[in-house]
Amino acid sequence: MSVKTYKKLQVVNLTTDFENAIEIVKAEIPIPGRNELLIKNHYVGINASDITVTGGAFGEPPFDIGFESLGVVESVGENVNLKPGQPVLYMGTKAYGEYVLAQKKQVLAVPEVKPQFLALLIAGLTAGIALDEDGIDVVWETIGGTTAEMLFKHLATRGRMIIVGGISGSKHDGMPPFHPSDLSAELLFNSKTVAGFMLPQFSEKFDEYLNALILKYFKGELKLRIDCGEKSSDGPFRGLKGIAKAVK
Repeated sequence: MSVKTYKKLQVVNLTTDFENAIEIVKAEIPIPGRNELLIKNHYVGINASDITVTGGAFGEPPFDIGFESLGVVESVGENVNLKPGQPVLYMGTKAYGEYVLAQKKQVLAVPEVKPQFLALLIAGLTAGIALDEDGIDVVWETIGGTTAEMLFKHLATRGRMIIVGGISGSKHDGMPPFHPSDLSAELLFNSKTVAGFMLPQFSEKFDEYLNALILKYFKGELKLRIDCGEKSSDGPFRGLKGIAKAVK
């Protein structure tokens, strides 16, 4: 009996030049164990952190890559309630492949395979959970460095700055430095708040917030924009080769 295989991306070189960091490799399609399920991917989500990963922030190659995907359940192991054919979102570290073997805690069920739902996973859940508090002014900080310092300076009294990334440093040394002047005085005398936010640490809220975001989308209260490359010079982003184009 021939072994069934699939293709996936692996990081084989550490560089922030994504196309030169990755390689398409073949692997045997895995059989899910207890608390695991196999997902056939239809779409993947591109993240700015992809080049932070290929730059060496997460270990030595070779290793799989990709934070989020959307597909259908292919097969399940023991103690998994989802059924084959169920549309699901996956959030982990191995999304860039034709299939992904996932832990059930990494998977969220969705009503259909609709690429817009990828915008509700890492981006949507981060915004929904992190900003779900009353505040006078809120700065959603994803750039870092001098931009973050300027935004902090102009933060209103009782304002909140939530740091969720540092894209300005992604091609260099990771998170850029954040050294606002008079930090202690600004925090104390203006009741400002600076907080970090790492989405996986709020996993107990994922189902609640994802369902609420999907409902808002279907009601027309939430507009989602995705880029599948239709307007790029060499056409839509398709297949594993299209991932490198999308990252670029």
